[in-house]
Amino acid sequence: MPRPLRLILTSLGLLAILGLVAGAVALTLLPSWLQTEDPPERADYIVVLDGDPLRYFVAAELFKAGFAPKVLLSNGRLLPPNRWDRLLVELGWPDIAPNEVRARALAHLGVPREATAAFGDRLISTLEEAEALRAYLGDRDSLVGACPDRRTGTHPGSSPGQAFAGTCAARLILVTSPFHTRRVRIIFGDVMPATRFVVVATPEGRIASRWWGDQFSAMATVLETAKIVNYRLGGVFRAGRREGAELPPAVVPAR
Repeated sequence: MPRPLRLILTSLGLLAILGLVAGAVALTLLPSWLQTEDPPERADYIVVLDGDPLRYFVAAELFKAGFAPKVLLSNGRLLPPNRWDRLLVELGWPDIAPNEVRARALAHLGVPREATAAFGDRLISTLEEAEALRAYLGDRDSLVGACPDRRTGTHPGSSPGQAFAGTCAARLILVTSPFHTRRVRIIFGDVMPATRFVVVATPEGRIASRWWGDQFSAMATVLETAKIVNYRLGGVFRAGRREGAELPPAVVPAR
């Protein structure tokens, strides 16, 4: 074999080995990259993102600890009752609307109804939640042009190091599950760049370090990574996007 060809093949082999090693290292680091949490700090609102109801426990603990005076609840899309749901009602199972269940649960956990409010309508994605929250906050977050950017700490149009004096957007504590924290940080940072927020997670729903050996961890890792890539490529999931798709009746906001 000619020497130049042998050198080329050897180089390609080394590159392939290095690629495999880099890929293996990246796979082992995925849990720590996906799960990025903050310590709680005082805020204007505790925002519970739709999904795992265990997030309500964390919101209640933060509220009772005095981190914020108000709990905001995301109005996710409610699927119409299926055959199993209807059978449970026939068997005497309480027929209570999901939003009423969460209001009662929070009240039982120490968050009175008057300290809660809801935003959005039939939301199906984290991006829709961020957009709906920004619309709900209204003027407080419309001050984005007058606030320092959360990612850079600088005022738009100001010189580096220039002190900021003014009113900023609302401060938020976003409550979600551990595997969801990276995507929440990315999306809310894009939609509400001037808003000061921290991301706090439930103790449950954590991805194992050897995620490929645990069914839940494997599913969460693959799905979250795919969703982040999809978002970065411009993919957006919105309610009623499919032509002819029928949506259930709008949910009733918590009072």
